[in-house]
Amino acid sequence: KFSGKMAVSEGEVWFANSNDVFLAKAYTGALLNCYAFPDPYGNPEVSSYASTGGEGLSCLDIEKIAAEVIFKSKLQKNKKRFNVFDGKNSQEAEFDVILEPYASASILGWISQFQFNGLNYIRGASALSGKMNEVVTGTNISIIDDPLRYSPQPFDMEGYPKIPLTLIANGVLKAVALDSRLARMLKKESTGHALPPTTKSFGAVPSNIVLEVDGEPKSIMEMVSGSREPTIWVTKSHYIAMPHFQSAEITGTTQHGVFLVDKGDIKPIYNLRFKQKMFEALSRVEAAGPVERVYDAWDEGGTSPFFLPALKIKNFKFLGGTSLEN
Repeated sequence: KFSGKMAVSEGEVWFANSNDVFLAKAYTGALLNCYAFPDPYGNPEVSSYASTGGEGLSCLDIEKIAAEVIFKSKLQKNKKRFNVFDGKNSQEAEFDVILEPYASASILGWISQFQFNGLNYIRGASALSGKMNEVVTGTNISIIDDPLRYSPQPFDMEGYPKIPLTLIANGVLKAVALDSRLARMLKKESTGHALPPTTKSFGAVPSNIVLEVDGEPKSIMEMVSGSREPTIWVTKSHYIAMPHFQSAEITGTTQHGVFLVDKGDIKPIYNLRFKQKMFEALSRVEAAGPVERVYDAWDEGGTSPFFLPALKIKNFKFLGGTSLEN
């Protein structure tokens, strides 16, 4: 059984001020989220997920997401799931993890909003505060805010042009997002990240995140086959929160397909809750896939893509499993 949600958007963004600056940009977007339920009556909680989006309906890759949800459904259909914490004394453990881009998108959304936010940086409310030009992730990690890859708005709400901004280069913090007010506080130039006047008190936020990992890209199945330790493979994350901004600690749950990879076997398991300081996790990335265009499932109309690879991370912290009975 399949279900889905499609959103199509069309609009214009305008900016004008009393200095005779007038800017306008028309945009379109489309997003399709697809869900599959391999046994909707016997095991309705078992599901698979895939998503595709772009500037319009012609950009939707239906064949790709159909293949993804069918493959994940076959991995789960007629197979008994189990809780990886059953029989253990503790409901907390670290596993190697494979995060698909769908899983990373929601997490990177929170990181971009609260950690690369210039206001939080100045206030000391970011894990990055006071660490400019210091190593904050693994040296194989670079994070760029790149509106030129795709942005419905090539200018910010002060009229500054949006240009690529390197936030982290080979593990070193290079910049945070600034509007003109925050830039003056740091005696720097605006980076073109001003929000609308009604949300200006929130700070300045990058919204076109690209995460790049040095090294030869590996497919997810290459990561699976190369796993030597028990590894959790996560399709998608859900219910993300950041209980402690100063450590960039993220909590959330897995969703729509989670598996234990153990000695070559792929076994479906019950969903897990995780709790992880994300810049520490980004210091332990040992493999990554090719960069893919991906959307948070809550995106309305395909206008805010991320460009992310699948990530293989050592020692990711999980807090416990769920089952239908509890």
